[in-house]
Amino acid sequence: MSVQGLNKLLHENNIQYRRDSWLLYQKYQNRGYTKTHAYIDERGQPKTSLHKVWIKKGREFFIHEMIKEER
Repeated sequence: MSVQGLNKLLHENNIQYRRDSWLLYQKYQNRGYTKTHAYIDERGQPKTSLHKVWIKKGREFFIHEMIKEER
């Protein structure tokens, strides 16, 4: 499944919505399904990115189960 297809599926299932980037609805935030991407910028300062990174718990709970149900 493409990234665009996955984002569409998560949106259609009321898990995330689009602002400047895809954000989880409040009831799914702070459950350990995603984390923000941390990095060091060109000046050596720690930063975080708004891009979500799905961790194992989130992939298993949402993504894998949802794809199974779609088939």
